[in-house]
Amino acid sequence: MKKIMIVLALAVNLFAETSNYVLRRACHQGDAWRCAMLGIKDERQKACDGGDAWRCALLGAMRNDVKGFKQDYFKAAELYQKACDGGVAWGCITLGWMYEEGEEGVKQNKTKAKELYGKACDMKSQDGCERYKRLNEAGY
Repeated sequence: MKKIMIVLALAVNLFAETSNYVLRRACHQGDAWRCAMLGIKDERQKACDGGDAWRCALLGAMRNDVKGFKQDYFKAAELYQKACDGGVAWGCITLGWMYEEGEEGVKQNKTKAKELYGKACDMKSQDGCERYKRLNEAGY
């Protein structure tokens, strides 16, 4: 029984290593989806550059406050905008919040924040709709 478990463990490990190799190879050949699946910083950037809006949003969050990434609020705002333009409501909401609060990386602009919340609302985000409504009622 012990030998069977060892062989099984080796087989699973070999499969995982082979899968990882296949993903890395595809990523380095320009397959953005495979890069995103790897979840590695450089590959996430490649995936974002390749049009993966979710990876852009994740990179934006990493630029805000994740260890191992240089904090760059201007870059975070740029990445959130890219995510928002790519159809990720969360990117619109986060960038909207940055504009609403005047967070580092953007100048406070509640009208711009309302616009971004409205875009998230158009993407069927309840949070975006509520934020849009709140700023609208406040006269922005």
